Amino acid sequence: MAPMHAIAHNMTAHVMDFHHQILSKWKKFNDFVGFANEIISDIETFKLEWCKVKSLPKASWIGENKMAFVRLSSFLYGMFFLNANINAELSIHVSNMKRMVNAYHALVSLLMSKKSNYECNGRDNMRLFMSTAHYAQQHFGSFTDSINEAKNANQQSNQINRNANDLVQNISRQDILELLDKLDIQSANGMQSNRIKLGKIPINDLKQRLQELGAATNGKKAELQERLFNMLLGRDVELTETTSETQNNASDKAIKNEDLVWNKGAWLSLLASIEDQQQYLGPLTFIW
Repeated sequence: MAPMHAIAHNMTAHVMDFHHQILSKWKKFNDFVGFANEIISDIETFKLEWCKVKSLPKASWIGENKMAFVRLSSFLYGMFFLNANINAELSIHVSNMKRMVNAYHALVSLLMSKKSNYECNGRDNMRLFMSTAHYAQQHFGSFTDSINEAKNANQQSNQINRNANDLVQNISRQDILELLDKLDIQSANGMQSNRIKLGKIPINDLKQRLQELGAATNGKKAELQERLFNMLLGRDVELTETTSETQNNASDKAIKNEDLVWNKGAWLSLLASIEDQQQYLGPLTFIW
């Protein structure tokens, strides 16, 4: 059992995909991305060696990025569910998802600890985690029926972002907030909502603002936006690597029940041999 592949690239990826697919079906995935990224972006500035977290959606993540996300997962999902205004009839699923996230967080913490194998009851923690995964999936039902719904939701979301244009999607968080303030636009809770607000400024309003500043008013909307934003900031806008496609796609493809890793026997195999592997390998953190 190599920690990087078995835990980070396999188990963590599937746990994230499972939860994000549910959030996509509820049309809450973009809200979660916006909520989580505001917290993640602050943590990124600390440059922590032991928590190399990366912004959502999950794309080109390495093992350290996934393990860092696991460290934050209980807080990110828990605080999001606390403020997400999810319908009361979905509370059973929210509770199941919380249990699954917390059980996985505890399992990974245990497996990656520096304690001796005799202090780490990996088998019982693995059983607990697999039980929470089973009941979460059982209560939610089949993902197969939701594939077309997820695709349609992604297409609608991408169309909105194309209207907001790629420039707005790539502007840094700080510049977005500063531009909204200078344009007297009320900021929203989620950063993605703020980007959409900025992108939806009509072309005639952009031209009027530029005319008031004594600037040229010719060109396409993206050119007018960049010209106005640069003048308002007194410098070139700061761009990030985030694009509209990656920001709003529910990064996780619609998955089928048979694709879930716990339905393929991989975790059952790990459960059966986890104590032997721990005894043979020693603390997994030392071979990360």
